[in-house]
Amino acid sequence: METLWISSKWTKDDLHGKSVEFRIPLRGGTVHGVGEFWVRRNPRGLLAIDVVTDEPGRNWAQRMLRSYKVPQAGADRIKRHPDSTVANFRLV
Repeated sequence: METLWISSKWTKDDLHGKSVEFRIPLRGGTVHGVGEFWVRRNPRGLLAIDVVTDEPGRNWAQRMLRSYKVPQAGADRIKRHPDSTVANFRLV
């Protein structure tokens, strides 16, 4: 998978490890829920932002991490969440 390096008004420190309520359109439907931002920064200052979710697996003992890459258009829509009891940020 190719890394999507994008620019953002947010810094790595602003986003990395913070919760996010998201709605992401994919081929075949839309994924939504609450996840966490995982962010990397390259030497040029660009960011690679992923929304990561921890989901149940096939049985009670399994967990699955799913990761969704955030493109430039998505990064431009990241906002502080109006209800901090739900998540720190919102991406819809």
